[in-house]
Amino acid sequence: MIADIIVLLLLVVVVIMTIGIYFKTSDQARSLRALDNAAQNWLAMQIRKAREAKSGVTFDKGDALRWLSAIVGTDVTDAGQVFPDFRAVEAVTEEGETVLVTAMPEDEFRRRLKQAQKSSRLEARVAPSLPRKAKPFTVGLSPHWVYFDLEAAAVGKALGLDWGQPERLWVWAQ
Repeated sequence: MIADIIVLLLLVVVVIMTIGIYFKTSDQARSLRALDNAAQNWLAMQIRKAREAKSGVTFDKGDALRWLSAIVGTDVTDAGQVFPDFRAVEAVTEEGETVLVTAMPEDEFRRRLKQAQKSSRLEARVAPSLPRKAKPFTVGLSPHWVYFDLEAAAVGKALGLDWGQPERLWVWAQ
């Protein structure tokens, strides 16, 4: 009887320790992923700073569309409507679909979009529309996109939009 209780207590202790170890390792994995992302961004910023003399990056509209094609992953043939209040531009793809590219973070973009749709102001009439099943993906600094922020700023200017020097762009594709 006492042996059964001891075995049961040991089993409970093992289960509790297993659960504790599981949660501790998942926290560590999340921290390591965040550290890896921060290290990649730091490396990209160091490379950009070392080459900042080339900050006079300029794009014409054709170059800007080619750059957007690389970001979107499909050929962009034209820039559609520009939404300065949302820091967004519609890119028309070769298939005739529209993709929305914005420098505004996803949560802020959704909040401003909801506010604009609820209001009866002019801003509501010029707010971009998102596909129902749109899934945004981000493109940001990494060693592969050394001049990302400088190029993004130049692309925005070529398309008539002030993105500033964003560290990320959110692409809303269907």
